[in-house]
Amino acid sequence: MRKTGIRRLREMLGSTMAFVAVTGILVVMIAFCVTGTVISQSDMGMQEVENYYREQERVLLQNTREQLREMGYTNCGVTLTRVVDAEGNREYTFTIHHGKIDKMSDTERDELAKLLACGEGIDENCTFYHEFLLYD
Repeated sequence: MRKTGIRRLREMLGSTMAFVAVTGILVVMIAFCVTGTVISQSDMGMQEVENYYREQERVLLQNTREQLREMGYTNCGVTLTRVVDAEGNREYTFTIHHGKIDKMSDTERDELAKLLACGEGIDENCTFYHEFLLYD
């Protein structure tokens, strides 16, 4: 009778160990699935933020070109360069070129840059600069 009791004990321990092992594997698999879902959702959140900024940049560029056109600088070349640092702070530089601007004094170009100042209110982590591409 003793042998059957030991056998039963071994069978119970064996099935318990198998249950624990299978349960452990399932828990690890579920953890990986949940982690993958969370990472995927955070990527989607980052994509939505990036799409928001791209749309804001498009509108800023369009508004700057329109503003220059209204000031008499038709066919003005305007580019927008963006730099994003590790903390997510954004630095934008508008580079503008036009024949009339080439002929301006530095003071006049500074005044024009002040008139073109825009972008306040998009985000407090954004900084804007204007530079003029001059041809000699």
